[in-house]
Formats: sequence, structure tokens, C-alpha cells
Amino acid sequence: MPSAKYYDGFYYIEDGIGTTKFFLGEFDKNKKYIPSKINKKRKVTIICGVIAGNYLKEKVDILNKVENLEINLIPIENNYFGKGITVTGLLTATDIIKSLKNIDIGDELIIPSVVIRKEDKLFLDNYTIEDVEKALNTKIRICEMGAKNFIQAALGIEI
Repeated sequence: MPSAKYYDGFYYIEDGIGTTKFFLGEFDKNKKYIPSKINKKRKVTIICGVIAGNYLKEKVDILNKVENLEINLIPIENNYFGKGITVTGLLTATDIIKSLKNIDIGDELIIPSVVIRKEDKLFLDNYTIEDVEKALNTKIRICEMGAKNFIQAALGIEI
């Protein structure tokens, strides 16, 4: 992966360019705020695209060292658009439901905000958040972009 300097200030991050590099750097800056323990036991599942799973695993392993926290990271294979589509932003409710149907999700399912259309709050295949909650019998937390938001969503607390 190129250095942060290569991305020229991350001007195109909303288009996905440099998103991973920016996230990894931001995670490392915020790592010092991660507590060694949270008071209430918490088990969550975080989904992402296949390609993001490669980079997130190491960060989830760090978070899983927090006492009383268990995170299950599930990279979702994209069958809706094709298995060659590995980015998180093109995941659909159909694929999420199919992938998680028989998994113990825990207290909540954390979904990156890039999976939801901003204008109508629907998945790309027109399912609502409530449709997915009902299909999986779980609560969904939408996580906005950024490592600090990711850490807070996983922990269930502000840092």
C-alpha cells in the first residue's frame, strides 16, 4: 500500500481513494484511547466487504483484547453484483442476510454507513434497515466513516 503522502492530503477520500490508508492511520492515532476493559459484556458483529476484511482483521484483533468485548468480523461476499466486487460500499441487504442467517451476531450488528444510500436510507437492493433487523432478529448500528467512529461503535462507548 502506498504511503499517506501518495494520497496528497486525502482530497478524494469520499470516492474511496485512500480510504484504507487514512483509516489505518486514524486507528493508530486513536489506539491510545481504547480502554483495557469495558464495564458491560458486549458481543458484536461487524461486516465489511472482502477487501476491507484483510485490513480490518488486525484492528479487530486489537479491540478484541479489551476485557468484556467480543467482536466477530465478517467479510461479506458480494453475490448480488458478483464475487469480483469486493468493496464494502456495494454490499446489499440480500448478501448480508444470507451471510449472517445462521451466525450468533451478539448484541448488535455494526454496518458501515457506505452500505446505506444517504438520500433514502436504503440498501442498494431497496431493503430498509428495519427489514434487515427483522430478518436477522438483531439491532443494527450504522457506523459512520472513520476509525474513531469504528472504535466507538465496537466498544459501544465514546472515547
